[in-house]
Amino acid sequence: MKIKPFNAAASISVLAALYLMTMPALLALQPDADNCGQGIYRGLDSRLDAHAVGKAPQGSVVGFEIVNDRPVIALPHSLATVNKKTNFELPIEQTVLAISIGGGHDLFIQTTAGIEKIRDQAFVTDDQLTHAIRGRLYGSGSQVLLEVRTHQDLVQFVARRSNGQSFIIATMKGPFRAASWNQYGLAAVVGDGLFIWEASARNVCWWR
Repeated sequence: MKIKPFNAAASISVLAALYLMTMPALLALQPDADNCGQGIYRGLDSRLDAHAVGKAPQGSVVGFEIVNDRPVIALPHSLATVNKKTNFELPIEQTVLAISIGGGHDLFIQTTAGIEKIRDQAFVTDDQLTHAIRGRLYGSGSQVLLEVRTHQDLVQFVARRSNGQSFIIATMKGPFRAASWNQYGLAAVVGDGLFIWEASARNVCWWR
C-alpha cells in the first residue's frame, strides 16, 4: 500500500479539529509525510476474544452503532437491539437510511422523511437537522456529526453540530465509497484512495 501526504492535486481544503483547535491553528494545517504512518490502526489485537452477544433479526442491515454498550441495528423499517437474553425491535414507518450517535449518546435516525431522535420510546423529528441535512449523516460518538454530500464527481465532508451549524472539512474528487467519523477522527474511501485525518493532527493522509 502506497502512503502519501495529502496534496493540492487531491482538491481538499482541510478545516479539521473543529472543536479541538483554534482558528489560527486551522489556517496553519500542512501535509506532513513523516507522520502519515504513525498511530494508524493496523489490525485486531490478538489478545482479544470475540463472543456472540445475540442474533440479529432477519433483513437488510442499513446501519450499526453501539449505544450505552449495546448494539443497535438499523433495518429498513425498524431499529433492533440484541443481547443473549432479549431482543427488542422498534418499528419505523419511514424507510431508514442511516443511524448515528452523538457525543451525548443521542441516537439520530436518518429516514426518507428527515432526521429523528428517540424520546420516551417514540420518534421525534429534529427540525433543525432535518432542515439542514442534504446528504448522508455519520457519527459514532463524536461531539460533532459528519454529513457527506455528493454532487457529480465531487464529495464534500461537512461537520454538522446538533443545532444545524456546519463547517466544511474537505472536498474530494471521485466516487464516494464509505466513511467513518468518531472521536478519533475521519476515515473515508473516495475513488481508490483511503483518506485519514486523526483528531488534532495537522495533516490528512492518503493511502492508495
